[in-house]
Amino acid sequence: MTVVYISDKAASHQAKQWEEYRANVNPLFISLAFLFSTLYATGIINFIALSYLIGFIAFVKIFCSLKVKEFKKVQKG
Repeated sequence: MTVVYISDKAASHQAKQWEEYRANVNPLFISLAFLFSTLYATGIINFIALSYLIGFIAFVKIFCSLKVKEFKKVQKG
């Protein structure tokens, strides 16, 4: 009985974590991923251009994240 309880507790906890994760996903990211997938599937954009575009988006996201951390650090100090 304890095994079933622990398993059920773990499953409900994991489901709650997944709901929180989905709530924090940026809708712009989802729509861009859908757009790029559609463009790649239809052959409008090739893999190399898609790779460059994804790399640029990752660079911008990392750069903005570092700037936000720097800004928060300045506000604390």
